[in-house]
Amino acid sequence: TDHRNEFLNGINDKFLIHDVPVYLDILNCFVSSKIVPFVNIDEVYAQLKRIHDDMQNPHRRPKPMYIALDTNVAYLRFFSRYLGDTVSGLSPVKATDFRYVVSSLVQQEVDARIQDKYHPHVIEEMKQSFRHEWLLSEFHNASGRSTGRAKSAENELTYLMQDLKALRAIGGEFSEDKEKRDIMIVKSYREFSREDDYDLMLITADQDMAYHARNAEIPSEILILPHEVPYRIERLTQWHMVDLLYDLAITLGAITLGSGVIILGEWKGKVESDWDSENLKLLINKSSGIYEEMERDMNIIRGIERIDGLSS
Repeated sequence: TDHRNEFLNGINDKFLIHDVPVYLDILNCFVSSKIVPFVNIDEVYAQLKRIHDDMQNPHRRPKPMYIALDTNVAYLRFFSRYLGDTVSGLSPVKATDFRYVVSSLVQQEVDARIQDKYHPHVIEEMKQSFRHEWLLSEFHNASGRSTGRAKSAENELTYLMQDLKALRAIGGEFSEDKEKRDIMIVKSYREFSREDDYDLMLITADQDMAYHARNAEIPSEILILPHEVPYRIERLTQWHMVDLLYDLAITLGAITLGSGVIILGEWKGKVESDWDSENLKLLINKSSGIYEEMERDMNIIRGIERIDGLSS
């Protein structure tokens, strides 16, 4: 908080004041990367396992079962990273074990956040407080914090719609009021389930959204967010670290690893395919101890990609 206040000292641009990350942004990166999981993740896994087991018995669950999501769950990458993770083996169920439905209002809510950019006048104002002024050229017309996180959520929705073949529940008119929008999202799911007589469960990280679901007679499962990053991390893999570095980079714009290594989540010339593939840009000083190793590994990867391209 002190560093944030120090950076904002003398800053007047409203976009920039809003764009500077807060602690919750950092915490969400640790949650979305699974390094600091949801407080009740084991209970959520157990509930999904019970639902999956019931789905195998037509006497217990004769109707088709669909999982619906709130917008915040897309931002937290629950389906692709918590249920789509086939490496760690922590989840007793897989994302492919279920059917899904996505409200068109959830899609609109994410899309509405993809609008903020670093315009030239913002870059000029940042020069007053930014310690690495030479990096600012990478951020001309780059996505702001909200836009970057929304594009990550968009990737989650793409995973649901394309990889998991989710259906779309058509919602009503998009409202600028969040609570009204939440009620409309729940209504779209209720109409979807009643139209074809489907069973449905909503997954959300918002207690108020769970109340709206209960009032609409829709069962829900609440993902409980932790309040802080613990000093000791119990569950960690290299894949979790990759996701964490990606999420931090698109949230903060740039992060440093030790001396001589900078990871950029935004850079001059970044295109849509970079967002789709979740690419990052590395700036490595030649004096860094890992420069030669990284150069060697990148050459190997490029060689494999060339061979794979020729064979496909």
